[in-house]
Amino acid sequence: VLSLMAPWSEPINITRIWCVFEKYVALAKGHKFDVIMPEEEDAKFQEALETTGMQPIWDLFFKVDIQKAQATAETDRRNILHLVDPDLPEDNLELYSNSCARINASVVYRLQQWFVKQALESIQQREEAGDPIPMKAYVNVAWLLSQQRNDEKTW
Repeated sequence: VLSLMAPWSEPINITRIWCVFEKYVALAKGHKFDVIMPEEEDAKFQEALETTGMQPIWDLFFKVDIQKAQATAETDRRNILHLVDPDLPEDNLELYSNSCARINASVVYRLQQWFVKQALESIQQREEAGDPIPMKAYVNVAWLLSQQRNDEKTW
């Protein structure tokens, strides 16, 4: 599965039920799950890494919620949710579900891993090229690493 991070700061696919479900199935089945970002979005990511930081994207990931995700066809949404948790009541598909919470956590964790990896690789490439790196970029990467560690304890 290939996940497109566009726009990087609010990826649309994390709000779509088919996209969230496909990411989860890929993870659950051990299939490759990769993330890509268009060049213009990568440039914005790099700028944020050097200036404002990653808090907005980290916060956004906690909004991943398969039960609130959108579908073009409501029947698709209902079918996916019943596949994920057959015990969800038809008249209350947003009732808390451990199965749905596990899906959300799996997808979020993988996306967070990708962002941390991208940030680290960005710093490493710039160091190898001898390019100047603003101290804020190092601070933001350290923040990402600390957040990932904190979230690993939570999951």
